[in-house]
Amino acid sequence: MKKLCAIMLCAIMVLSFTGCSRQSDNTQIPNPFLDCKTLKDAEKIAGFKVTAPDKIPEGYTESVIQAIQGDLVQIIYKNGENEITFRQAKKGKKIEDISGDYNVYDEKDTIMIGDLEVVIKGNGGKVSNALWTNGDFIFSITVTPGENGIDKTDMIHMIENIS
Repeated sequence: MKKLCAIMLCAIMVLSFTGCSRQSDNTQIPNPFLDCKTLKDAEKIAGFKVTAPDKIPEGYTESVIQAIQGDLVQIIYKNGENEITFRQAKKGKKIEDISGDYNVYDEKDTIMIGDLEVVIKGNGGKVSNALWTNGDFIFSITVTPGENGIDKTDMIHMIENIS
C-alpha cells in the first residue's frame, strides 16, 4: 500500500511540473512603428518636423521610413547587409537612449560637433552609435552590424549635415 501511495504521489508531482512548464505567456508587444511612404507622412504621425542627415556615407540609400505616433521617426539607410538607422524623438523629462542599440562597445567618447555634445561608441576605431540632444529633440545614429561601424569622420559629417 505504501508503495502504491508513493508511486501515485510521484506521478502527481510529475504531472504538476509538466502542467506548470506548459503554461507560457504568449503575449507579444505590438510593433509601434508605422511604415511611411514619405518623410512628410512620418512627420504627420510623429507630430514634429524631422531634421535628417543631408549626406550619408557612399553606397547607402534610403530604404525605410517609419514613425511612432506622437513620438519618434526613424529612417533606415541600407548598403547590402549594412544599415545606418537615424532616429529623432521628442525629448522627455529625462534624456534617454533612443537608439535601440544595446550592444556593449569597447570605446566610448564624448565629442563636440559645433555646439552639440555627442556621445559616440564603437570598436576598433570605428563608430557604431552616436547619441545627442538639440533643442527639444534627442537624436541617434546607429550602424549595424555594430562590429563594422563607420569612420568617425563619416559619422561627424552626417551629424554636421542634419538640417
